[in-house]
Amino acid sequence: MSDVSLNIMDRTYRLAVAQEDEEKLRLCGAELDRRMRQIRESGRVLGYDQIAVMVALDLLWTNQDREKQAQLDRARMKELQAAVSAALDRSKSPSTQTGAS
Repeated sequence: MSDVSLNIMDRTYRLAVAQEDEEKLRLCGAELDRRMRQIRESGRVLGYDQIAVMVALDLLWTNQDREKQAQLDRARMKELQAAVSAALDRSKSPSTQTGAS
């Protein structure tokens, strides 16, 4: 485990993280800082807590959309796999047609 310091909107957060996840955590912290500053600069939300909630809601909203799309993609993939399997089965089965000579 290693300690990572994240600076998010001028506040420092120290977190313990596995070394292999350190860079990912730093990237997430940088993205969170970027999004929070973006909302603060929009002028619509004033307080730190309000900004954090807005970012959290936005992230969850986006995640919900991605999960729904992933479910649709998996369902479509199953349909395509079934169609490919059926086509392969048809190509392997002996032909019932006879050629005219």
